[in-house]
Amino acid sequence: MFGQAILLNWGRYSDAAVTWVILGVLVVGALAWSTFRDDAWPLSPRLVAPATWLGLLALACEGAWAPRQLLYASSSWAQGQHARWAMAAAIFTWGLGLRHPESRKVRHVRFAALAALVAFVGVQVIRSSPAPQIDVWTVQQEGAQVFLEGKNPFQDVHLADTGPRTANDVPYVYPPLNLYVSSVAWALLGDVRYGAVLALLLLGFAVRAIALEASVGLGLPAVLEDAPALLIWCTPMLPFIVEQGWIDPVQLCWCGALFLAWDRPWLAAVLAGFVLGAKQTMLLLVLPVGLALRFSLRQWLVVGLVTLIPMLPWLLWDFGAYKHANFDFLNALPVRDDALTVVTWASRRLGLPIPWAVGFGSAAIVIALVGFRGRQRPDRAAITVLTAMTLFFAFNKWAFANYYFTLLSLAALAAAASLGARGKPVAAG
Repeated sequence: MFGQAILLNWGRYSDAAVTWVILGVLVVGALAWSTFRDDAWPLSPRLVAPATWLGLLALACEGAWAPRQLLYASSSWAQGQHARWAMAAAIFTWGLGLRHPESRKVRHVRFAALAALVAFVGVQVIRSSPAPQIDVWTVQQEGAQVFLEGKNPFQDVHLADTGPRTANDVPYVYPPLNLYVSSVAWALLGDVRYGAVLALLLLGFAVRAIALEASVGLGLPAVLEDAPALLIWCTPMLPFIVEQGWIDPVQLCWCGALFLAWDRPWLAAVLAGFVLGAKQTMLLLVLPVGLALRFSLRQWLVVGLVTLIPMLPWLLWDFGAYKHANFDFLNALPVRDDALTVVTWASRRLGLPIPWAVGFGSAAIVIALVGFRGRQRPDRAAITVLTAMTLFFAFNKWAFANYYFTLLSLAALAAAASLGARGKPVAAG
């Protein structure tokens, strides 16, 4: 549903797009309610697997058929579209294993082959659209160059706003952890988006590993084990997400690693620090995960230190510039009337002013509920994260394509963690 919302108007508001968003919010809410009530939804793999395969095949074909997947293409996208048709053909082969399950080796090889196609699509996106006209990309490109010249991106980057504002004051608005990742991609290949392509691949492998771990011993068809990762890779507007240069794939990659480390609390604390340092909104993921794992005070200190260390040089260099770029500038941005949110819909269609702060409050309530329930299984924690982030984005002052790509990826991660009949217990800390 969140992927369809992105498809309809490039992630901006339309009545049809917001309908998908509202439906998605309702489904997530129902899932969260059943999770908190500890209701089980017993479904036979014999029924679910064919439906899942058909859904994946429809998504893959939709992505290949979509006439426009890039907003700023300056050369042919034909090779990328051919690769997407090849992905659809690959998804078809998952259906062949519904009646005659394949060996584990065949499953691994097929998944790796699909990953190669995803990588090819990502490279073709960058080649077809080498200079997207969006400040998200230009700020990262400029920031990487300034950083590798030994200068301070939070001081020296001031670029044109490509949103509704007319100004040349957009600073480097991302945390330093993203700066380090994107600078490596820029130095090696000349474009920060190669880092996002790699992150998407790693995210897919991490989500699949979570699914395999959750479903061990269940003997599920390959399509159910791989479906969560395939839902991310086959979402129709994946090329658009890569083209625009949003950093969300990188932070999601860290999220996948965090859930993979669920049974190793100290490693989870370290990875939680990386997640928190990847983007400001990731606090809504780290808090419920830490509460679900019942981090000790020392583990919370580890989270804080790992988050702080990449920031520390910039805080010492020019605290004011860093604070302005990463907090003050973002907080001062106006409400967008093209934001794909329930707030926008209520204002346009009902004349009802919903305070965008509702998103903060409802997410906080969901997270607080986790704190009273003791240690949680990873599937419950993932659904809590998904619920909190969905409420936060859907009722915020702005949300666009990258926000809903984050939500669909978190939904896939929750699906992977939930594949086991009752999930795995949390290991003792």
